Amino acid sequence: MRDNRKLKVIDYPLVLTREETLNKKPILLIHSFLGKELFELEEPWEIQTFKMIDGSNNCNTIIETITNSYRNVEKQQVKELLKELESYGVITSKRINPLKITKSGNANDVHKAFLDYLRISGLTNLKFPLRVRILLTLRCNMNCIYCYLRSGKIYRQKSKDELTFDQIKKIIDEMVQNNAYILDLSGGEPFLRNDAIDIIKYASDRIPFIYILTNGSFLANIDFVKSLSKTIKNKAVIIQISLDSSDPESSKRVKDALTFQKVLQGIKNATQNNLLVNVNTVVTKSNFHDLDKIVTLSHKLGVKSHTFSEFIPVTCTKETIKEYLCSPAEYYRLQNEIVPRLQKKYPDMLIIGKIIEPEFWDDIRKKTPKSPTYGSCAAFTTDLTIGPDGRVLPCAWFAAFPKFYGPDVTNSSIKEIWENNTFVKKFRNIKIKGKCEKCEFNQLCYKGCFALKYSIYKKLDIPDLKCWYIPGNPSSKKIPTNISDIMLGDGKF
Repeated sequence: MRDNRKLKVIDYPLVLTREETLNKKPILLIHSFLGKELFELEEPWEIQTFKMIDGSNNCNTIIETITNSYRNVEKQQVKELLKELESYGVITSKRINPLKITKSGNANDVHKAFLDYLRISGLTNLKFPLRVRILLTLRCNMNCIYCYLRSGKIYRQKSKDELTFDQIKKIIDEMVQNNAYILDLSGGEPFLRNDAIDIIKYASDRIPFIYILTNGSFLANIDFVKSLSKTIKNKAVIIQISLDSSDPESSKRVKDALTFQKVLQGIKNATQNNLLVNVNTVVTKSNFHDLDKIVTLSHKLGVKSHTFSEFIPVTCTKETIKEYLCSPAEYYRLQNEIVPRLQKKYPDMLIIGKIIEPEFWDDIRKKTPKSPTYGSCAAFTTDLTIGPDGRVLPCAWFAAFPKFYGPDVTNSSIKEIWENNTFVKKFRNIKIKGKCEKCEFNQLCYKGCFALKYSIYKKLDIPDLKCWYIPGNPSSKKIPTNISDIMLGDGKF
């Protein structure tokens, strides 16, 4: 029976594709949020088949063309490839609106999938970042206790002028040329730039997916929100706003320059004017008891996406760290008890809180420890962060530390820096010392957040501070009842 359906690759952001080179051989990597799978197409006929799935060719045309062009390929092989791609949500013959799908899976899966592939295949990085973050400014009208720039005033004084609009346009143009899908615009407070809306408009006309990280203060102005909504109408642009308390009194503990009501008004204005809003809560000891109420408040304001992130105590005092930093046990409760409960309570919301990864400790996956063992995260492997003056960073959390600022993108292309810069290459190859060297799972996990390690111990080459597993001791997998001091120990790992 002939199949006349016209197949098309599902639109980004649900499906992401990247052309790469492995062992000098072209490959095509495809990630689907729906199927949560990373496909590798390495045969020329497979890649050509995928390229033909553009909505204009039906199944029969694709099969006939491929088998006529590649004499050693059977029709059944092409059929099976099409069937597999369709079953995992990569291609479809139906219409699908990705912006209306709120429960497509973990928003972090795209990075996790590509990081896993890099490790397994031996690739040290993608040929160009998937995601570029631009800190548009270090200026801010707030002073949140958890912010990575809270104590960055020393660096602010040393900073050159901020990137110009034309320089930012050049960065965006290079992203387009190299198939980078995701752009983050943050700061500081990005809307303190007079040209912020112009930047967003230029980017949203060219980049498939954009995150804008703001404290919400400017969104309390309804005229500003309407102007912003008009600029990015029908675009895949998400406005991320921080909300770390369900009441004004508790809010004062972390925000000292902006009223709680102003943040709520900003969220309300944004949702009522058809902006896609993600509310993010930085989880600390001071608001851990309040997480359910915070999400309830977010839901009442019309928010469809709520995420939780960890507190990275960049340049904080030890007293502040002890007061606010959650233990691994609390983070474990967050993602294994609190988040599932909230997901069930609010099925119309996408709720995510992925901070620790004990699922790595799976006996089926254990292997002889590999030495040396390297840390692995999105920094300089799938993501690139650019400071306000054009210098690259491993991630935004290092913005307060001048020693981690690398080469300037205004003096060289992103691609040149990404592929050849010594500073960038060195960060990708940090050898982890201590218990990780002896761990039977050291070929699986990421070895923890470099920014968290440096914030507390001023070291990068130590194990994950949120890992309580003792290599070779299966009984230690069980979460201890009291591990609150695991990240505040003596630094011996």
